[in-house]
Amino acid sequence: MKNKVVCFGEVLWDDFGNTKKIGGAPLNVCYHLSKLNIEPVIVSQVGNDKLGEGIIHQLDQWQLSANYCRVSASYQTSTVPVQLLDNGEVKYTITENVAWDFIEYDTSLAEEIKNADAFVYGTLAARNPYTRDTLLHYLENAKWRVLDLNLRPPYVNKDVLQLLIQSCHSLKLNRDELDFVTTLLNRDGQTEKESIAIVFAVFENLQEIILTKGAAGASYYSRSEQLDVRGLRVEVVDTVGSGDSFLAAFVGGRLNGDTNDQILNDAAVLSAYIATCQGACPPYTLNDLQKIKELYYEA
Repeated sequence: MKNKVVCFGEVLWDDFGNTKKIGGAPLNVCYHLSKLNIEPVIVSQVGNDKLGEGIIHQLDQWQLSANYCRVSASYQTSTVPVQLLDNGEVKYTITENVAWDFIEYDTSLAEEIKNADAFVYGTLAARNPYTRDTLLHYLENAKWRVLDLNLRPPYVNKDVLQLLIQSCHSLKLNRDELDFVTTLLNRDGQTEKESIAIVFAVFENLQEIILTKGAAGASYYSRSEQLDVRGLRVEVVDTVGSGDSFLAAFVGGRLNGDTNDQILNDAAVLSAYIATCQGACPPYTLNDLQKIKELYYEA
């Protein structure tokens, strides 16, 4: 039986101007988990419109269940204009009061979450009190709670952010987000290790931190271990979804029983590959990924 992971939050269309790509961090994680022999469940909401139909159709094409991706009669499907910057990074404009801002609580899903191996959530979906309340109720049922600190100003509330971090076991964030959190806590870490130690000291629930650093690679911290992986040199098309694929590889690797060192290296390979593609969810197979890994390890 496959391991099951529930991913909660936004689904949307990333609008690049000349093309639209399906996206949203939780859905991106779901997509990549499905490639890694994990059974993912997306929990979100779309509008009763053409764009919503497109997302549901795409879920079907990807063989992802749409059972808990509801259709709202009151709110439209989310579309996010994406601006590509010169360095390959991206800037998002995220419209408010869209379908995923109003995700309703479902008692049958709460039972599924109890039995799932992991529950992945982010900070963006918690911007609206309605969806935030639903999320907090679901978290009460989850056995392994994984938070992706997806900070998208102006949707950053200190109290909400602290509440969400206090609720997780595993925290994934990037270097800028680590600096933001230590500043929010009125603490100043002079080094990366000091900043990580501050976060562990304040949030006693935390068991591990995954720190992504773009081209510089990534680091893994538990309360007793640190591992580092170098970034891969690739021709970057855009970085949309690269961090999401890293998180998917981390969760998938853990559930598949890999060592932390192997997990970190495999996650670096997948996220680097995604950066060479346009959009967060390019087509690839497990065999394709294995070939990419072999080339990396040979190098």
